[in-house]
Amino acid sequence: MKAHRIFAKVKSFVLREGLIREGDAIIAAVSGGPDSVAMLDMLLRLRRHIPFSVTVAHYNHRVRGAESDRDETFVRELARREGLDFVFARRKASKKMKTSESELRKARYRFLLQLADQMEAKIALAHHRNDQVETVLMRIFRGTGVKGLPAMRPVSGPLIRPLLCLWRYEIEDYVHERRLEYVDDVTNRDERIPRNFLRLRVIPMVEKMFPGASDAVLRLAESAYEDTLFLEALARRFISHASLQKETAVYSLDELRSLPVALRKRLIRITVETITGNVPSWKFVDQVENIVFSTEAVESKGSGVYVYREGHYLVITRGRKNRKVVYRYMVENPGTTLQIVETGVEITFEEETGPAVAFDRTCEAVVDMDKIVFPLCIRTWKAGDRFLPFGGPGQVKLKEFFVAEGVPSHLRHYYPVVEDARGEIIWIAPLRIGQKVAVSATTRRILKMCIKIPGD
Repeated sequence: MKAHRIFAKVKSFVLREGLIREGDAIIAAVSGGPDSVAMLDMLLRLRRHIPFSVTVAHYNHRVRGAESDRDETFVRELARREGLDFVFARRKASKKMKTSESELRKARYRFLLQLADQMEAKIALAHHRNDQVETVLMRIFRGTGVKGLPAMRPVSGPLIRPLLCLWRYEIEDYVHERRLEYVDDVTNRDERIPRNFLRLRVIPMVEKMFPGASDAVLRLAESAYEDTLFLEALARRFISHASLQKETAVYSLDELRSLPVALRKRLIRITVETITGNVPSWKFVDQVENIVFSTEAVESKGSGVYVYREGHYLVITRGRKNRKVVYRYMVENPGTTLQIVETGVEITFEEETGPAVAFDRTCEAVVDMDKIVFPLCIRTWKAGDRFLPFGGPGQVKLKEFFVAEGVPSHLRHYYPVVEDARGEIIWIAPLRIGQKVAVSATTRRILKMCIKIPGD
């Protein structure tokens, strides 16, 4: 029997992809059409193998008048017959009821996601492989990058798609053999709707000319998904070694230019998304690309950030350009961990005994405790600060020290100044300790200071 084989295929897919686990609460989004009715039937059969609860949800768009109400009544009765809870919502009536397919879809998803949040449940959607093909082609025609090609995944947050392993003809066979009742949405035959035009006209013509084209589209989507995972992993590894502090990121222009273009663009997109929570457009990413390679000091504003060049660095920051960060904290004794709220930087201060040891200047420093006076002040740098760096030729203005170390002016407030009660700067974290407090052969007590920067 076809229906038995089709159900076995879905069951295997659900288990393999981890869509449903024992004890899950599942909201079945049922429109009343053949796809969602078939999905609900399979979910109920799956409950014989995996204990989980099912609630039927329906959103009435109210764009087809009496037919929309008919669909709601049908789904309500279907849930009643199966002994399932039924939850529904109706779009508010207005003088201008017609709206775009995109707006209707967003309204439906808002309803489902709010419901899932309230119930702490997963949402089962009846998308199948033909839907996936249509979605990929729609994205290509409207404009997308590699990341947009994978389209729908079996699991996406609270959304699960149990039928994504099936073609439409398999669902039709299942519905026919199981003699499942459903309602027909006449708008699915309206070729003025782009997705319908693709499904009814374009894809059949392409399949006729290129048999197996739909399979090829899905293989492309899956390949794009695998490449996207790889690129994003590389980009995030690069970010973890860069200066990404709270709402600002700073990258070496030379390092950015050395990256492959695909990795560099991915890095820019992830950085902006990390800072703002929103994914920037490819148009904005291209603008940033121009800044990276421009010979002029250009800047750009968009996608919630400012992007500009400063010396040999690219700065991506949220809010105002060159926003000043000011902080001041006191540390009374060793054995303290300080959290600098304004930047997310953490510094620990620990007393140690024994001979002087080497230190890793990238994250920690050691100084002679008998050469400093508590309490320590940890603050932002200020104009007029002077510093005698360890190993340096003599005392210098702190501004000149930052320039020599290649620290952009925009980031200097993120490098904590540690000074003792006498006003002696003992450490510019994490760059250099002061000459006067350096350990020596006669050092008996050591103050070890470790800095942890977000992203490290």
